[in-house]
Amino acid sequence: GGVGKGIISEAELRFLDVWRPPPYLWVDPDMEAREKFTVSLVARYNRNPLIAWRRAMDKDGSMRVSYEEFVIQCKTLVKKGIVEAAPACGIAPLYVAFDQDRSGWFTL
Repeated sequence: GGVGKGIISEAELRFLDVWRPPPYLWVDPDMEAREKFTVSLVARYNRNPLIAWRRAMDKDGSMRVSYEEFVIQCKTLVKKGIVEAAPACGIAPLYVAFDQDRSGWFTL
């Protein structure tokens, strides 16, 4: 067939029938939610953004946060009283406000 010839076969596209893309791929960023979240989070950690990053977001020390990690951490932060981690717009628009290139992770 068309293998290696720049041709995409129907079989190669079948994954699209079952692929469930993450929600951050199609939502608009909510920059206002990001600002409220950041202010609240940093205030929680004595106005120290680095400590807030390490203790609340980058729990594994990888220096980056994936969408999946962000969702988990937001749920944890809500339980700790940081309601800005569950904005009315949802977590995905908040996440995209940080990961604007939609790579699936962001860094400090």
